[in-house]
Amino acid sequence: MALAAVPPLTGGGMATIIMSDQAAAMGLPEIAMLATLIFVFQGFFGFPLTSFFLRKEGRVMIEQFRKNKSSKSSAKTSAASGTAVSKATVSEKKTINSLVPEKYKTPTYYLTKLGILAVIVYIINLFTGQFFSQTILEIAIGVIGVMCGFLEKEPLKKAQSMGILQLCLTASFMRNFADSTPQQLFGLIVPIFGFLVMASIAIAVASILVGKVMKFSVSMSMAIGLNCFLGFPFNYIICDEAVNAVGETEEEREYLNGILMPKMIISGIVAVSMVSTLVAGMFVGMM
Repeated sequence: MALAAVPPLTGGGMATIIMSDQAAAMGLPEIAMLATLIFVFQGFFGFPLTSFFLRKEGRVMIEQFRKNKSSKSSAKTSAASGTAVSKATVSEKKTINSLVPEKYKTPTYYLTKLGILAVIVYIINLFTGQFFSQTILEIAIGVIGVMCGFLEKEPLKKAQSMGILQLCLTASFMRNFADSTPQQLFGLIVPIFGFLVMASIAIAVASILVGKVMKFSVSMSMAIGLNCFLGFPFNYIICDEAVNAVGETEEEREYLNGILMPKMIISGIVAVSMVSTLVAGMFVGMM
């Protein structure tokens, strides 16, 4: 149970699938359900705690921002007048997306571009014998696609496919419950919450210690560490809600979003997409 529980506690859906499939192949349906249920119930711990710490950190940042704003307002005014002309002369950077007329940017257009990137990942895996983790490789190709101007932000939403794909992902987790009984599920409640409580304590200790080294506040350290219980898009949604709740003006919200959002997204990628897959690869062999 411990071996199957650790990888899902890092927050990765792929890690959950790896461990649950291994347990099912070994004839251990209850262990397969345990891994899936831990992944499902993480939100009960991660969502409220992350929201609390992000709002607490946001309030501290906004107070500091408002103090600095009054002292720098005159300097900003003079600087803005001197740079207005230079900014106007700088042309917008052209990308592949900007060259495509808007009338052609249909859901099929976005899905086709995602399909091209998926084929690139498949070809790399084919010639390397799957030397790289597929999840990490997909992230790397996606980042390169954005940097090259080939892929836009939130392509699945623009392709109107986010909802159906999230539903398919959720359905893939639920396949381990096909032959389960209520007695089996109730018998796993205590181990599940026991693992989640211990994981929460471990995340708090590790986050605070590492946060001191990185000179982060306790609130920021906890919010970053709790990405083990979130992952994308939940960390994005919670961070966006905290920014909108704390920031009173558009300027304040942009300030908070520029600091908090990158930390949350990057930590979610590291914890969920990278570390969880590596941990699952180690632990699945130990089972």
